[in-house]
Amino acid sequence: MAKNLEISILLDFYADLLTDKQKEFARLYYNEDLSLAEIAEMEDITRQGVRDALKRAEHILTNMEQTLGVAKNFMEIREKLADIVRCAQEIKQMDTGGAAYAGRIIQDAQELLDKY
Repeated sequence: MAKNLEISILLDFYADLLTDKQKEFARLYYNEDLSLAEIAEMEDITRQGVRDALKRAEHILTNMEQTLGVAKNFMEIREKLADIVRCAQEIKQMDTGGAAYAGRIIQDAQELLDKY
């Protein structure tokens, strides 16, 4: 997974553990794709100040994920739910009497996927 995407995902799970400035800088840099210079200009600080705040934020986010693994577990659950939906769709298409049951599985799993 690309580092920027990884940090962006970790922000979804652990952003509240960052300071307000770290959270805002990370959001602007990773989610809004602003450069260090653009953020520095907006915040009236040095580019190095932005970089330092981002590095501290990255460190906090990656350490929390290594310790807790919430994002990894979440992604694994989503992948397994998507597999369940695909398998149930195949069963439903076979129409061997399990179509109604497969339809219910598809609906339940899809609701979970949509929610998360």
